[in-house]
Amino acid sequence: MAGITLSTSLIERYFLLLRNLDATSKKRLVKKLEDSMASETGASTNPLALFGAWKDDRDSDTIISEIREARSTSPEREKF
Repeated sequence: MAGITLSTSLIERYFLLLRNLDATSKKRLVKKLEDSMASETGASTNPLALFGAWKDDRDSDTIISEIREARSTSPEREKF
């Protein structure tokens, strides 16, 4: 997944906001940023990796019956 690229001036503004944090908070923030960078490198950025064939040993009738059995009806409607 592509990340958001910030301009240097925007990064400086963030730094001005965060520079007054205590050392523990800064370390936690750095750790979270490092973790987010590590998780990005393992993820595929190729959108074609999202496509593929359905793999299942069950026949279509079994799948359809399981879907129908899992349905639930409620007289209450969701409110917007």
